Amino acid sequence: MNQETETISVVVAGHKDHGKSTLVGRLLLDVGQVPDSCRREASEACIQEGKEFQPAFLIDRLLDERRDGLTLCAGRASIRRGDRRYELVDPPGHRALVREVLLGATLADVAILVVDVSEGIAEQTRRHATYLRTVGLDQLIVVVNKMDIVGFRVAEFQRLVASLTSLLQQVGLAPLHFIPASTLGGQNVVHPATVISWYDGPTVLQALEASRRRAPSSQPLRLPVQDIFQIDGEEMVVGRVEAGTVQVGDEVILLPGGRRSVICSLHRFEHTMDSACAGESIGIRLEHAGCCFRGTVLCASNDPPVVAERLQAQLLWTSEQPLDVGEV
Repeated sequence: MNQETETISVVVAGHKDHGKSTLVGRLLLDVGQVPDSCRREASEACIQEGKEFQPAFLIDRLLDERRDGLTLCAGRASIRRGDRRYELVDPPGHRALVREVLLGATLADVAILVVDVSEGIAEQTRRHATYLRTVGLDQLIVVVNKMDIVGFRVAEFQRLVASLTSLLQQVGLAPLHFIPASTLGGQNVVHPATVISWYDGPTVLQALEASRRRAPSSQPLRLPVQDIFQIDGEEMVVGRVEAGTVQVGDEVILLPGGRRSVICSLHRFEHTMDSACAGESIGIRLEHAGCCFRGTVLCASNDPPVVAERLQAQLLWTSEQPLDVGEV
């Protein structure tokens, strides 16, 4: 098996205009992983908009995003550090686009919550904190941003940290770090701040480097088949592990139908794998070709799901319109 770089998935949450895209852009810039062509294009776009260089333009690529300073669709970036790769997702902070935050949080190992020190706790700060807890994220880094606006005063930082601590405790989150930063100026993002003598904690990058992958789910395997391809004359089933883990040699039961099969091999791009866990999208070769179709669910043979017509569930309802009994 080819040894892969460990991947840590990071979702960057927070209210609109609190500096999420600027944080991601600054991370890319200061670790030196922005291609010259991308930086040149962003610089030219800043000149056209009559602005000084904006790190956010490396992530926000749409004209409307750059003109209005708001993220409209999820931005993605990748940073390599040693034997790790950090996959960052920068979802929009607007309340109408909360689905992007939920999706990013569901797939993430770590969350960064960005809060503007001058504005404080805003509507989406509260919402996003609740979403992060709902999906089970237990690694949270809070970035208190735009400290330059308040002159890097420790009293302003402590005031917001106290309010955030109370909010996060209410939803059941315990942050790993509160980091004072100026993402636009690059203070405490990759390099330690030169103007915050009262802070001796980690930078954002250092906090990420101390993080870990989310522990594998203890739930039984559930993998819906998204598609089936013929590769080198063999059938390859592809899908995302929604729960549990899967290993080469495991026996699985295929629902509906109840037929049993065995995992012969697992694949991601050109690499083979011994195992995969919840959140990973993979390719699978099964012992019996033609035994499943799109929509088939691969389940742990020793712990299959209960087949039923009624279920009880807890819903996170994000629409402004209430959900009424009888709606479909």
